[in-house]
Amino acid sequence: MCSFAACLPIYSTFAQTTSCDLRDLQPRYEKMGLSDQTIRMEFRKRDAAPDAEWRNGGREALGKQWEAIDEANQKELDTIVAACGYPRGPKTIGHGPYAAFYVIHHAELDYQLKYFAMLKESVERGETDAYSFAQFEDRVLLSQGKPQKYGFQRWPVVNGIEQKLVQDPARVNALRAAFGQPPIPGFP
Repeated sequence: MCSFAACLPIYSTFAQTTSCDLRDLQPRYEKMGLSDQTIRMEFRKRDAAPDAEWRNGGREALGKQWEAIDEANQKELDTIVAACGYPRGPKTIGHGPYAAFYVIHHAELDYQLKYFAMLKESVERGETDAYSFAQFEDRVLLSQGKPQKYGFQRWPVVNGIEQKLVQDPARVNALRAAFGQPPIPGFP
């Protein structure tokens, strides 16, 4: 595992050229996936048990590292896709589709939309998990101010009232059941 400060410089070594040989791409995918998940796990761990350093600027500092890692990962993914196409490979941790999913899932809406169709094609090829894509699709819909399809994202709260907005209330629980998820109370 790289430390957060050490995760950032790894990308500069890849900026010169991009080989599309999987032996060259695989370490890049692993670094993207690892840095994405490591910073988030560290943030959650520190947020769950805040100390004085965390409350006095540590949270903001780690948040800036998080943003820098996300930005570096997005640039890295853009470079790979421009040279080699969308990542292909097995649906396992550390491989291209896994890393690409997390980079896209954790990005801002415009970046998510840029790769939405490619990510969906990866699901159709069986290289990205359909359940993960369903969660991602709900996240994108909410970011666009639209109702969720599956109800996998947290419910927005407006004026203290939880909003359970879904596209098709009559079908939402059937859609969730397809992923082995419990029904949302109050829907058929």
